[in-house]
Amino acid sequence: MYQHQNLRWLNLVGNKMEGGLQDSFNLPALEVLLIQNNNWTGSLPSSLGNSTNLIKLQLSQSDDYLSYSGWTGGLTGGIPESNFTQIKHFFVGNQNLGGSGYQIPGFIFDSWSKDPRSGLRDFRIEGNNFEGTVPAELGDFNLLTFSIKNNNFSGSLPARIASGMKDVIIFEVRHNNLTGNFPNGEMIDGEWKGWRTKTRLRTFNIGDNNFTGPLPDMPEYVGDMSVLILSDNNFEGTIPDTWEEAFHTFFKR
Repeated sequence: MYQHQNLRWLNLVGNKMEGGLQDSFNLPALEVLLIQNNNWTGSLPSSLGNSTNLIKLQLSQSDDYLSYSGWTGGLTGGIPESNFTQIKHFFVGNQNLGGSGYQIPGFIFDSWSKDPRSGLRDFRIEGNNFEGTVPAELGDFNLLTFSIKNNNFSGSLPARIASGMKDVIIFEVRHNNLTGNFPNGEMIDGEWKGWRTKTRLRTFNIGDNNFTGPLPDMPEYVGDMSVLILSDNNFEGTIPDTWEEAFHTFFKR
């Protein structure tokens, strides 16, 4: 299976597979790899990074699976350096990745496509043990979903995260150790890019961190927003003017 030259789609979802993933991936045509909700252990094989046509990687254990299976293990180690030039959907949530001082190096994203339409669109690594700072390089992708909640990230959130991801729908950094002021955005080529310019945001979840300073700006358009969580931080000061429109929109529903 690991040496199949023409295999494009591999789906092993929801079985009782155990053990590690062999570090002998030679699947040059592979586009979709769905192997979540199993009992894998060990690390992500470095040879997986040679699957240059991979579009979707789904390793995330669902909350329902963890609840009924009682599984407490999971994959360990880091995210291997890869040549995922076609990757659009990257899901490795609810494993045991990271830990032991492991930080996600920004250079692993160098080969990932940043095209606003055909590049990386979903990045979910929630429920792991990743530490260190959030790579600023993630702000270079036009993500629809960004979830790093329930990890051990620390330090401040890079301004590039706020100024990028113009089409983001789900933004979740809850339950980390993030500090400092929450970034509203930055000027890029004479144009302000940040939370005020987001038009599709539905979930904004930054609770259970150590953010300080004023509350973050609200987008000019909040008509689609349904989840807003900023609890258990250290925000202070008055309610920003940018929240007035948001309150009016919420109360009109």
